[in-house]
Amino acid sequence: MRKDYRRRQGPLRPRLLFCAASGLPLCAASGLLLCAVSGLLLCAALLFFACENPESGAETAQPAGNENGNGNGNGDGNGPGQNPGNSVPIKRLTVSPRNAEVIRGGSLQFTALAEGAGEEKPDQSVVWSVIGEHDTATAIDNAGLFTAAAGEAALTLTIRAAAKADAGKYGSATVSLIDAPSVAQVTVMPQTATAGADFPCQFTALVEVTGNAAKTVVWSLQGNQAAGTAISADGLLTVDKTEPVGAALTVTATSTVDAAKSGSALVTIAARNIPLASLTGTKWVWDGSFGFRTLIFDTESHLFFDNYSNEPNGAVYDDYYTYDSDTGRGTITGGYPAGDFILMRDNQIMHFFNYKNYGHSAEFTRLPDGE
Repeated sequence: MRKDYRRRQGPLRPRLLFCAASGLPLCAASGLLLCAVSGLLLCAALLFFACENPESGAETAQPAGNENGNGNGNGDGNGPGQNPGNSVPIKRLTVSPRNAEVIRGGSLQFTALAEGAGEEKPDQSVVWSVIGEHDTATAIDNAGLFTAAAGEAALTLTIRAAAKADAGKYGSATVSLIDAPSVAQVTVMPQTATAGADFPCQFTALVEVTGNAAKTVVWSLQGNQAAGTAISADGLLTVDKTEPVGAALTVTATSTVDAAKSGSALVTIAARNIPLASLTGTKWVWDGSFGFRTLIFDTESHLFFDNYSNEPNGAVYDDYYTYDSDTGRGTITGGYPAGDFILMRDNQIMHFFNYKNYGHSAEFTRLPDGE
């Protein structure tokens, strides 16, 4: 095994060498070591250079370790050697998270894990970098914290972590750059409405967003004089019977993401409706976005639903209904279940809250008797 003698704390200072048998000085002429008396050739393998510590004066013999760090540090073949450059080989290096979305102007922490072939852990030191054309303000620091510039134009970038111990080993992750969540506009529907003590009004909020912002709103009401007049968390306006007829109210929906974005609707309080005692013999028509519809109530529980005309023999559905003359409310079931309704505006409007469960309202207008 090759020996490599190294310095320890100071330079080697060659000393005079003596024969172990005679005690006389050795001759080193021509590179051979000979006893000055016997002339015998000495084995160079038995020879140690002595070095002197310039500070303490102590002398030691210090051979270096081999390539595996197992050198015989004290000359007995059992001492451990030192090889700080001998690192555990890296088998794989991974970056987490592998795929991520980062808001422009935001940050995200990445981590790197170096794995060896065995149980020993390799050096975890890495060099981070951002791959791909990007804004100069977009960067990743030595700890793996990635920051995207507010004006970053790139859609995707690659984050790379290269092992310091082996630059050929690296892991990567993909970053998708997205816009910060924001609300563009809030619109309340309907934008004008009539409500009264016996007929509430349902409002909805249409919220336009970017960046997956929440579309939720907070409802509020202004202008009401009666404490019982209120709007629910779902946008349903109910009017107290003491609310003055003709009063103007404002319904507002405010974004939960951006309080500066809101929409509103105007509501006029109408006189309380005195319901019809019976629906028998009445006809109602709706010329809506889904076409022409006619309701013909022929008995206290039966009606015809006609898609095309107002004649009973032209009806395409044979339906049934219930009606409460005290409240002016009822429900249509059967072949064409239009759902719950209420009579409004002096019994001239039949308002359906959720027409056929389509998610929208519908208003049928009463036809004059005899038509």
